[in-house]
Amino acid sequence: MKKRLRKKKHLLNLNDIVYSVSISSTWRKILFEDSSGGKFIIDKGNTNSFNKDLIRNIRCNQLKYWVSVVPHSEAKGWEDWDSYLTYFKFEALEFPKVVAFSAN
Repeated sequence: MKKRLRKKKHLLNLNDIVYSVSISSTWRKILFEDSSGGKFIIDKGNTNSFNKDLIRNIRCNQLKYWVSVVPHSEAKGWEDWDSYLTYFKFEALEFPKVVAFSAN
């Protein structure tokens, strides 16, 4: 698959990834309990809490994302939000500029 098309597939699924992780008790527990500030991979091996369409998209297109907890200062576009919230950063593994944030 061409690089441009792969990037588009990552972009198209990013909002669904953000939503799915933000409402998943499993993912929230992993992220809130992590004190090391590490990145966790989202790929075909750990999609159990996602809906079937998203799981199929991740598996068929071999999509991979990082998710991590980041400080408020790193959440670009969220400067006006409360700094006491926990911010999750989502980024496509292949395309580091494909990024989204959520506040929890």
